Amino acid sequence: MPDDGDEPGSNAPSAVSLARTLRTLKRRGSNLLVVGLTSDEGYGRICRRMLGDDTAGPRRRLLVVTGADPEAVTDRARRTQRLPPETTRHVRYVTTARSASGGPPAEGSPDDDTPDDEVSTDEPATGGTRNDEAAGADGKAGRLPDGRRIESGQLTDLGDAIEAEIGAIEAEADELAPAELRVCLDSVTPLLDAHDREAVLGFLDRVTTRVADARGMGHVHLPVARDWEAVADLENPFDAVVELRVEQGRTQQRWHLRDADVTSDWFDL
Repeated sequence: MPDDGDEPGSNAPSAVSLARTLRTLKRRGSNLLVVGLTSDEGYGRICRRMLGDDTAGPRRRLLVVTGADPEAVTDRARRTQRLPPETTRHVRYVTTARSASGGPPAEGSPDDDTPDDEVSTDEPATGGTRNDEAAGADGKAGRLPDGRRIESGQLTDLGDAIEAEIGAIEAEADELAPAELRVCLDSVTPLLDAHDREAVLGFLDRVTTRVADARGMGHVHLPVARDWEAVADLENPFDAVVELRVEQGRTQQRWHLRDADVTSDWFDL
């Protein structure tokens, strides 16, 4: 993705047009769905860019982590960047719902005796419990920002937590500048494993609306092929679908702008 300077990393005409469109989205608020089959490093790089560079202006970030694997959570933090704890919030969601297919609980879910309606928010939105995840193998990851942990079988509880965190960010900032708020949802996959598609779509619609109302920039990771049939169902709340691939050892991106019905050329990430 283009960085905070909105330069797409390619001189191709389609990339230049894309940069103009991105400037418009940045001013009014936007939400992006990131899909494609590429490496974790590729997803980390695009996440880092979408979370923004503090040198380009004030940034307040909210990370929404849906995976239950602590090592994966810490690795996500390492692959994005060292985020300033004073301007970064964190919500971690652990679903207690069973798979919509009727199979076993999603990987990493609590035991069956955990009540479906249990919501754990150890600290209010203005504070949080420090996560205990260790740094990555290179010792550079550090801990995730302070935040709240949600254990629930209802996506509405996660939506409530996200809205509360954004509200707290707005209160702290007094007035958010366009694109000052950056929101990352690290993966839709665990949500699709535990909830039916209609519920996930309703949740995404709620969250993207709230991000746009704050004139923020949100992005959601769905690490599947662009032509997977669920993508077409889930892309409606988003301004663009960003597709990733690896070509000759390089991670590339292609943007599908939904309102303009325009697809860019492939260009390097």
